[in-house]
Amino acid sequence: MSTEVTRPLPLTAASRVRVRTSTPKASRPALHRLRFADDEPIALETSYFPSALTPGLLERPLTGTLWHILRTHYGVVPADASAVIESIVIDDTSCARLKIRSASNGILLTRRTYTAEGRCIEFARHVYRADRASFKVEARIPVPVEDA
Repeated sequence: MSTEVTRPLPLTAASRVRVRTSTPKASRPALHRLRFADDEPIALETSYFPSALTPGLLERPLTGTLWHILRTHYGVVPADASAVIESIVIDDTSCARLKIRSASNGILLTRRTYTAEGRCIEFARHVYRADRASFKVEARIPVPVEDA
């Protein structure tokens, strides 16, 4: 799998988003990536990070996983994540970037990532081509299993 990091927007008002967190109106830089498999675009990924925790994130080389960069360069350790996966019809602009027909089916993954202290450190919105994506979901089952 390969990645193209797209940085069309400098850190201006146009490239920031407001996301509800424990810090009201926290400003977060947006990282946009186009992901490829076998030289074919398969996903558009947008991730937002608190600018106070990740100064200069968009200016640094973004090789490797984002969570590794958070740990090694910023001392921010992701501990938990919660995601919602849903089917969607992909908008025309995203279809063009993914090189698929207009109004194609897709999969939207929306994720929030937290530190062990419960601080939200990432809000991610990823759009995947439905014809090329599969997901494996694992969950821990508490021991002992409680009756519902």
